[in-house]
Amino acid sequence: MLVEAKELVSEGKCEDAMNLLGGSVMEKSGSADLWIMRGDICAMAEHLTDAIESYERALELDPDNMTAVLSLYRLYKESENYYDAAELLDSYIKKNPEDSHLWFEKGWLSEKSGDFGEALMDYDQAISLDAGCTRAVASKALLLMREKRPEEALECYDLLIEIKPGNAAVHHLRGLVLKVMGEYDEAIDSFKEAIRLDPSDSDTLLEVAILLLETGRFKDALGYYNRLIDSGFEGSEVFSGQGNAYLALGMSGEALSSYEHAIDAGGNILGALKGRAEILAASGNPAEAVEAYNSVLEINPLDMDVLRKLAALYEDAGHPGQALTAYDRILIADPENSDAISGRIKCLVSLERYSEAIPQYDGLIVTSPGRSDLIAGKAFSFAKTGRKDDAVVLYVSALQLA
Repeated sequence: MLVEAKELVSEGKCEDAMNLLGGSVMEKSGSADLWIMRGDICAMAEHLTDAIESYERALELDPDNMTAVLSLYRLYKESENYYDAAELLDSYIKKNPEDSHLWFEKGWLSEKSGDFGEALMDYDQAISLDAGCTRAVASKALLLMREKRPEEALECYDLLIEIKPGNAAVHHLRGLVLKVMGEYDEAIDSFKEAIRLDPSDSDTLLEVAILLLETGRFKDALGYYNRLIDSGFEGSEVFSGQGNAYLALGMSGEALSSYEHAIDAGGNILGALKGRAEILAASGNPAEAVEAYNSVLEINPLDMDVLRKLAALYEDAGHPGQALTAYDRILIADPENSDAISGRIKCLVSLERYSEAIPQYDGLIVTSPGRSDLIAGKAFSFAKTGRKDDAVVLYVSALQLA
């Protein structure tokens, strides 16, 4: 029967093989091998429940049958039945307590089940049995980072480097941990070692470029961004970073070109749009700068810094109404923003809307009662709205403060 079932499987007739090994035939069988064969056939036919039941029956007949144990364990994992998988593994660990691989597997199951404390203990047990169990060390390191314990994760990566000093990925991950810890110089050294081991690793090249830029080493950062672009890695993030480095080095023309490339590349272009707008504003192109800042606001409508700069551009260009709209958008998000309130007052006065400016002055005077310019400004608005007596009183107060 076993031979016939195997022949059917070899012909791709899994359903026929299952029928052959089904029903009363299997119930009478005391052969673990036959039940394992049925489990294999059911698994191939994707009848996972029947496969699991078959392997479980095989283990009832032969509790030490490793083929059944491993097959059942695999199906438990594939079906995300981590509880039964762990129970099965525990029973086998009792018979093989010195097997580091089993402890690693137990740690993996504990982690998948959300029991991170148990997972760390299991990984530690695997490492204590075999210091060279790299999978356990690496998994422990990643879990420690998830648990926001970077110092301990760093120890794991240092151990991995002792075991596999030529592994670029380990040096990359070590660099990420050091970056989280704020140890930027050491992080850069780790990234550079990863690049030495694997010069084509674009992810690490990007990490070191970003970190060099963030720590003010603009010329070095530019070198890595250029290297990425020369290698064909031309995403918006790379061109934006290149533009930021150029801009920090005072090379605004090159920076503008980089930002344009970033925008053309698509993806996350917000930084490139902002950089481009900054250059256009500084180079005396207010109309283009306004357009560029508005492009930023289409992506991030509540960017306070951009709204403030846009309002200033509108004011300088003699468009107080549009500047007022920008200040209003700031105040929707931050009603107590004194700079936006001051800007709004200036716009209202420019538009000769003095009666609206008066309560705005009141709000600022409450928080800054000693500012003579605010009191004088309110007096001017009083005068413009016909309240001359009130204006005189306020002008006197302003002169006394001045």
